[in-house]
Parts: sequence; structure tokens; C-alpha cells
Amino acid sequence: KVRELVLEVLREGTPIHPYGVYKEIRDRHHRGAYPTCRRIIRELLEEGRVRRLSVKEVEDLGLQVTSSPSGRSGWRPPIPRSYYQIK
Repeated sequence: KVRELVLEVLREGTPIHPYGVYKEIRDRHHRGAYPTCRRIIRELLEEGRVRRLSVKEVEDLGLQVTSSPSGRSGWRPPIPRSYYQIK
């Protein structure tokens, strides 16, 4: 189940944005869809199982607040302004 895979990635504890979660699942399991990952993260947030980091926290950690271009020419993932971390 994709939900379990999302939790597996989040449990590693590193703050990550939804596109990063999606990429990890794609790389490891060759499955999952980006909108599904986003929906699951939103559900986990509502359940209080993950938290959204503030922009300041993200900057203090030295994480990128903008996305890097993907391999596909001309296509860029949405800018991941929100990073999430398991509680």
C-alpha cells in the first residue's frame, strides 16, 4: 500500500517535501503516483502524525526551498515549499 511506503520514507526522519517522498518511492519500489503521495501526506498531517516545517526551519536546515529541474527536458516538479517530518 502506498500509504505504508510514504510512512516508511517519513520514518527515516529527514524533513522531506512531497515530491521527494514520491521520488523515493519510485526509486525503491517503482510505483506510486505523485498526487497520491500528496494526498496521503495531507491525511497524515490531519491525523497529527506528521508536521509541516516552517520556512524558517527549512532555511535553517539549509534545505532547498525551490525545486531542482528533473531529468525530463522542460518539465519541472512544482516548487516544494512545504517540508514534512514524522512526529
